[in-house]
Amino acid sequence: MYKVVWLARFAKGLDTAEGRRRWAATHVGFDERPDLGGYIRNFATESFGTAAPLAIDGYSCCFFKDEAQFERFNEHTLMRMSPEQGPGTFDMDHMVGMSAVLREHPVIEGPTGPFKCAWVFRLKDAYRADARRYLQSWISGPWRVPGATRLLHNVVEHRLGISPGDAGGDRADFDVLTEAWFQEQPSFEWQRPSDLFDVSWTEAGHAVRLEEFVVKAP
Repeated sequence: MYKVVWLARFAKGLDTAEGRRRWAATHVGFDERPDLGGYIRNFATESFGTAAPLAIDGYSCCFFKDEAQFERFNEHTLMRMSPEQGPGTFDMDHMVGMSAVLREHPVIEGPTGPFKCAWVFRLKDAYRADARRYLQSWISGPWRVPGATRLLHNVVEHRLGISPGDAGGDRADFDVLTEAWFQEQPSFEWQRPSDLFDVSWTEAGHAVRLEEFVVKAP
């Protein structure tokens, strides 16, 4: 599986409701595309742990068989979007550093629940070069000990590189995306962020609650 993510902010001055409407309209018909293995759209609804405005307005994940299939999709679909579908809806400069190919590391493979949240963060320089080893120690943690977590499903995703086709060189504004699903908000509140990852590895990040739309299941 070849997974690509676009973490997005709406264009400056664009109303959130209108931005969501345009985002959804841009991808009408994606569920019927044979050259797209899966597509999930997530709208950010609130930030956790801060009173600041949302750092992102949401993100999309697309799934492909391999890089070649993605490149064909990118050429025939993404590169042909109208100005309204691109810079008229999204902050394109922000998206350059927040688009990437991901490697999934499943931590808990249970059913997904109705309460979804995500953490997006950068690793400190000392950890970035050997990110896979540090993430593996996290993934191998005591998750299956009874009472250790109320997570239903958890996936850690390590950035492999810039999304092919992006202009922006080697710019990378995040290293890890962690997606987590709970049954309800009290279970999320019981699960401390420090239980989910070693915050001493990170230098910047944010957490958001999400409204998930599985347009095409991968």
